[in-house]
Amino acid sequence: MRNDCLGVSFHRGDSNVDGRTDISDDLTVIGYLFLGEEAPRCFDAADANDDARLNLSDAIFVLDDLFGGGRPPPSPGPTGAPCGPDPGASQSVVETLGRESYSAC
Repeated sequence: MRNDCLGVSFHRGDSNVDGRTDISDDLTVIGYLFLGEEAPRCFDAADANDDARLNLSDAIFVLDDLFGGGRPPPSPGPTGAPCGPDPGASQSVVETLGRESYSAC
């Protein structure tokens, strides 16, 4: 089951919901995608590049931000920026898929 944080405030890029954006967030995404580990609690937070897909490019996006001088995750931004809901989510999607929690905000 997909865990979308629709309508919930979160930090994009914080895949493990620990209130920080660091390499452990990449390990969470990679573990889920390739090692059969538990799904991220908030797919919207794990979707670091905000392309509506959770894949290896999200882990690469965070690594590029952390170590390669790349741009930070889009709104609602990485940790250090204010928490917020996904600006692209519509109310009808929220009502259809429900709301998940993101405890780091």
